[in-house]
Amino acid sequence: AELLDIEGPEIPSIADQTEYARDRYQFPKRFLALTSDEREGMYLYGIENHAVHDFDLGQYKAFMEGKIPPRWESFYDFLEWYFDSSCTE
Repeated sequence: AELLDIEGPEIPSIADQTEYARDRYQFPKRFLALTSDEREGMYLYGIENHAVHDFDLGQYKAFMEGKIPPRWESFYDFLEWYFDSSCTE
């Protein structure tokens, strides 16, 4: 998945996709969308704990109930994984 732009003319940006995801999936305001949902999932940043979730639409109910822990405990851990895996593809 391609990371979204923070802001700018490109659509979707983090702000656009976050607004869309909150409307479509009723995500709490504590999450920001880092990617689009093109593949029935997306990476979500938790603004309260700085963790990153690997949201899967198939686990929507469990995710919304707080039963799915973050995949990465910090944004830094996510970026390390993201760029490491992007460079090996």
